[in-house]
This record gives sequence, C-alpha cells and structure tokens, in this order.
Amino acid sequence: MYREAKSLKTLLAEINAAAPRRSTASDGWIGDDAHATRESDHNPWVIDDKGVGVVRARDFTHDPVGGLDCNELARRLVALMLKGTHPALRSGAYVIWNGAIFSYDRRAEGWRVYRGTNPHTKHLHLSVATAAFGYDSTAPWGVMALLQLPKRVIRFLAEAKREIQRLRAARAAAITHGENPEPYTTAIKKTRAARRAAKRAAKR
Repeated sequence: MYREAKSLKTLLAEINAAAPRRSTASDGWIGDDAHATRESDHNPWVIDDKGVGVVRARDFTHDPVGGLDCNELARRLVALMLKGTHPALRSGAYVIWNGAIFSYDRRAEGWRVYRGTNPHTKHLHLSVATAAFGYDSTAPWGVMALLQLPKRVIRFLAEAKREIQRLRAARAAAITHGENPEPYTTAIKKTRAARRAAKRAAKR
C-alpha cells in the first residue's frame, strides 16, 4: 500500500490549474519495475505514521507552449529552496533538470552535473523533503503565479493562434484550387493593416 506525498499533489494541482492544456506525456510519480531495483524517490520507501509507503518524487513534463517551461520552473523551485520558506523544500529535497541537479543539502555547491542515465531533458524531477511535516505539507507553492503570462499577452497569443489557423485553412483551399497563395507573413501583415485601418475609420 502506498500513496503520493501531499506536497506534490498540491504542486500538481497548482500547475494543472495554471496550465490545463499542458502535455503530461512524461509526468509520473510511482516508479516502474526498473525504479524498484535501484535507489529512487519514486519508490514508496518512506513509511508514514499509519504504516503506508510514501512516494516523495514527481516528474513534470517540459511543455513551454502548453504553459509549463521547466527551465523557469526549475529556477523558481531552487529560489524557494534557497529561501527555505517551503516545508517541502528542506533536507532531502532536490531538483533534476536538463542534465543538472540542485539539492537542498548541498545548496552551497549550486547546480551540479547530474550523472544518472536519464538526463531529464523531457521532464523535471522533483523530490521533496524526507520529514513528514515537509513531504506532507499542503502549503501553497506559488510558483505558477510567477510563471503565468499577463492576461493581455495570453489574449494576444490566442488571437494570433486563431489567425494562423484561419490563414492555414485559406492557404490549403487556395492550393486545392490550383492557386499560388502568398506567404503567411505577408498575409498576416495585410490582415493587421486592414484591422488598424478599420479601427481608425471607426473613430472618425
């Protein structure tokens, strides 16, 4: 019998709420058979006061387009670790990302080269503290609030995505009819120029 550390569930909920469309292809918490044969925090080796095994590790998929950039997530987690303000980021906690590892217990050394077989370029690995008050802390993490883009930028990106989809559809239709459509960049510039002209006309 085993379970996931509460602090990791709290972080996962915050990440999913901020980036609901992110990829979870490399997400995971409980280890597979390969993990069970070696020392790994993905194994439920820590036992809580009820005799239940606790998994203190979770992987988060790197998906900048979907809203989770693990480069920035790693930086935010390490900043919290250095401040020592989150109970889950105390002794035993560490981050592995993009061939490097940063651990609380060796924080004075900064980022170190990670020599494991998996360089962790597709997902970030986070292990939380070994003490129960740390791994089962439900304190807010707040890292995604710092990662989220301003609403005006989000609106701009959404509008740009819709515009590109519309132009792709128009381009495909033109090619089907034997036409030679203009490049995307030219079409986008014309569309935006027309919108600006329409706004100016509306103000007159």
